Amino acid sequence: MLSCVSHAPEEVLSDNEWAGWLRWIKTVFDDGAIREYWERKIEPEKWFDPAFQDFIDNGIIKQSKIHL
Repeated sequence: MLSCVSHAPEEVLSDNEWAGWLRWIKTVFDDGAIREYWERKIEPEKWFDPAFQDFIDNGIIKQSKIHL
């Protein structure tokens, strides 16, 4: 199980790598197809760490909806 949320604070990723990954994931969710799949089909609680799920739900999806 991969929890990308924990990698930035532990300095596994450089600031530049984290910023690039974050920009990429926000863009993918803003596009809509991945967000729809995440919200309606994937059942993330079965596959992802709860911290990662919270990060996507509140840090990516919720922020994307605010900026639309």
